[in-house]
Amino acid sequence: MILPGQDFSGRNFTGACMKNFDLTACRFSGAVLVDADLTGATMDDADFSGAMLASANLSGTFAAYANFRDADLSCANLSGGDFTAASFRSARLCRCYAQRAVFTDADFRDADLCGMYARLAACRGAVFAGANISGATFPE
Repeated sequence: MILPGQDFSGRNFTGACMKNFDLTACRFSGAVLVDADLTGATMDDADFSGAMLASANLSGTFAAYANFRDADLSCANLSGGDFTAASFRSARLCRCYAQRAVFTDADFRDADLCGMYARLAACRGAVFAGANISGATFPE
């Protein structure tokens, strides 16, 4: 489904299936996407600021330049996703799974990454100033 540029701010999408949707530049600010399946979705330039994405499946997504500022991605699956230059500033990513994800030039300033599993992830140029990385696993 192609939905570029739509505004879904504040809406409830708990458990929604949005596999392979085109959500380019969509606004989900403050939306609830708990347990949502966004596998393979295109979310470049999308705004998820303040959204609840706990336990959501974002594996294989394309989310370059997306905004996840202040979002809750606890226990989410980000594996294999492309989050190049995305903002996770002050976001919560505790116990999320991000193996082989691309975080090149991403912003994790002041984010909570406790227990995040990001083995084999690409983190070149990512900023982690002030982030809580206790118990997190990153590339060696």
